Amino acid sequence: EYQGEHGNVLETLRFYDAATAASRIKVPMLTAVALFDPSVAPPCQFAVANALPKFNEIFILDAGHFDYPGSAEQEAVLRDKIGQFFRVP
Repeated sequence: EYQGEHGNVLETLRFYDAATAASRIKVPMLTAVALFDPSVAPPCQFAVANALPKFNEIFILDAGHFDYPGSAEQEAVLRDKIGQFFRVP
């Protein structure tokens, strides 16, 4: 309805969209996205991660912002991945 009245919503909204912003990132990124998350919808997380240029890495968690069985183990693997990502050759 607002778009119908004002006509510029979609053009303005793209400036606030994380996936649109992610497509402009020019440095390597490591993103950790979750298959379940009560705070940030997983499709939104994956939209941002998939919008990044292709020299980026994606680490998929079972859940985010949520304690679950196996979370400590996954977080340990993620910490190791972060260490590898920032290691200088």
